[in-house]
Amino acid sequence: MRRLTNFEALRAQDREHGATAIIVALLMVVLLGFAAISIDVGKLYWERAQLQNGADAGALALAQVCAKNESDTNCGNASGVPLPLAEGSSSDSLSLVTSIAVDKLANKATVATGASEAGATPNNVSLWFAQFLDAGLTEAQVDAQATATWGGIKEGTAGFPLALSECSFILGAGGAPGPLQLVKFKDNAPIPTCTSSKTGAQIPGGFGYLDQTAPCEAYVDVTDPKVISDPGMDPAFECSALLTSWHTELNQPGGEVIIKIPVFDDTDALGTGGSGNAGWFHIKHFAAFSVKGWKFSGTPHLPQTYDALIPNTPASLKCTGDCRGIWGQFISFVDIGDDSIGGGPSTGGLTKVWLSD
Repeated sequence: MRRLTNFEALRAQDREHGATAIIVALLMVVLLGFAAISIDVGKLYWERAQLQNGADAGALALAQVCAKNESDTNCGNASGVPLPLAEGSSSDSLSLVTSIAVDKLANKATVATGASEAGATPNNVSLWFAQFLDAGLTEAQVDAQATATWGGIKEGTAGFPLALSECSFILGAGGAPGPLQLVKFKDNAPIPTCTSSKTGAQIPGGFGYLDQTAPCEAYVDVTDPKVISDPGMDPAFECSALLTSWHTELNQPGGEVIIKIPVFDDTDALGTGGSGNAGWFHIKHFAAFSVKGWKFSGTPHLPQTYDALIPNTPASLKCTGDCRGIWGQFISFVDIGDDSIGGGPSTGGLTKVWLSD
C-alpha cells in the first residue's frame, strides 16, 4: 500500500524552523534581566548591610573613646578605631572608611564606610549580570554612614529610691572602685573637705530618699533642677521584696549586688506651704554602687545583713543605735540602664553612647 505524503504540511513545518531559537533569544534577555535584579541587586543590598554594620560599630566605638577622654589621639578625624571594625563587619574582611568627622562641641562622631573589592574601583562592587544588559553597568557604588553621640544620662530609673551625696562618693586612683564605706542616712553635718561642685558651698554627706514613681522605684531626670525627696519613705514596707532578694544574693558564693544610683551635688528644704519635711536634690549624675550591707530603722522583720558580710568591721564602719545606713563601694560612673535617655551633662567619664543618625 502506498503512503500518501502531505507536502503542504511539510512545507509549513520548514517555514517554522528556527522559531524556537528566536523565542529563547528573546526570553534570554528577560531571564538576564531577572538575574540582574535578583543576584546583582541582592549583592548590593548585602554589601550595604555589611557596610552599615561597620559604620555603626565604628561610630559607636569612636564615640566611646571620646566619651572617656576627648583628648585621646583616637578621638579625632584621623582615628584608627573605626577601620578594624568596618573590616570585621565585612564577610571578606574588606571595607573602607571613607571619612571620619568628630564634633566635640556637639559630642558627635560620624563614620562613613565604602565597599572594597579586588579589581573594582574603591567604594564600588562588581556586577555579574547587569553588564549583559548594558556594557557600561560593570560596577556600582555602595557606601554607608552612621553618627553616634556621647553624653551624660538625662533620665532613668534608679536602682533604689535614694540619692547619695557627691561628698560621700569616693573612687579609687585612676577611676578604680573606691574603698568600702558606710554612707549614713541624712548625715547632715557638712564634710569640711567637701564642697558642692555646683554651688561651691559645703553640702551634707550621706543620702536621702527620693519621691517614688512606683513602690521602691524612682525615675529621675538629671535636668530637673529640683528632684523631690520623700522623708517618709519606709524601706520595710516599700522595698521588702528587693531587700530580701539582696540578702539572698549576698549570701550566695560570689554573690554581688550592684545598684545604679543618683548622686546629688546640691540639696535644700522645699520650705513652707504644706510640704512637711520634704526637700529637693539636684542630681549631678549616676553611679554604680556595690551593696555590701544595710541597716534601716523599723525593719526587724526584714533580712538584715548589717555588717555581717564585712569581716572585722572597723569602728568607722559601725552603724549602731539609731544609725541608718548602707555599706558598699562605688564602682564607677555608668549608664543607668536600658531605659535611660541620653542628653544630660557629661561628667566623670563614660556615661552613655548611642546611635543618633
